[in-house]
Amino acid sequence: MAKILVVEDSTVDRLVIRRFLADTPHEVREVEHPRQVPAIVEQWRPDLILLDIVMPEVNGYEICRNLKRNRRTANIPVIFITAKKQKSDIYWGKKQGAEEYLTKPINQDVLLRTIDKWLADKKHVNIDEQL
Repeated sequence: MAKILVVEDSTVDRLVIRRFLADTPHEVREVEHPRQVPAIVEQWRPDLILLDIVMPEVNGYEICRNLKRNRRTANIPVIFITAKKQKSDIYWGKKQGAEEYLTKPINQDVLLRTIDKWLADKKHVNIDEQL
């Protein structure tokens, strides 16, 4: 069982993701406001983060960039789930350090395969576990 953090300001999109993950063995926590992310990541230590881009005050690009710059969180896989579909958006998302970039409306099978892929990859082991 892995810990998955969902960062999404849209109630409807959080509900969709919650339903998609309901039958998985993973522990899922949801964050509506992006300002909550640093504290939750520090306290809860998720194994994977599903991250929207367009959110109030702090966008997903900035959150991803901050996570990837921090040695304690740099190896947590970040999967963007966003309505931004332009090639430049995808390029910029990858440039911020995201492992994957999925666009809305999200397909359940694609989401679950992507999550499984990154959870199976042992590169994301938390640095605290390595010390």
